[in-house]
Amino acid sequence: NIDLEWLIKSMITIHQPVLFVGDTGSSKTATILSYIRNFDSQYTNLILNFSSRTKSIDVQRSIESQLEKRSKDTYGPTAGTKLIIFLDDISMPKIDQYGTQQSIALLKLLIEKHGMYERTGELNWKFITDIDWIAAMSTPGNELL
Repeated sequence: NIDLEWLIKSMITIHQPVLFVGDTGSSKTATILSYIRNFDSQYTNLILNFSSRTKSIDVQRSIESQLEKRSKDTYGPTAGTKLIIFLDDISMPKIDQYGTQQSIALLKLLIEKHGMYERTGELNWKFITDIDWIAAMSTPGNELL
């Protein structure tokens, strides 16, 4: 576990997302939660547990609830803090009729483009800053066993 905690710390320090993949019961979640609990006070955290019913709007609302407006189109956690978002069981959402997992597509947009569109009216772009990502999922195909 110390090696995994070192890996998380190293990736968070350079602002790179971290994904843990392993069999059910391999202590991915326990290791990540232990790390988050002992992290520096300049960080706040948001833990999102995914299920087959997780929708992108649910993920977006949860993330937006932790953010405040910093400028015209820039949002982030409370000034002076950073947000670590832990996404547990990220592979669980059902695949839709188009072959996508909408919540994963939203996360891809957030991580790659550092932002997302508003869901209301004008679809304005919201630039998101000071967020680091940690995720865990079962080995692909494991959820069928």
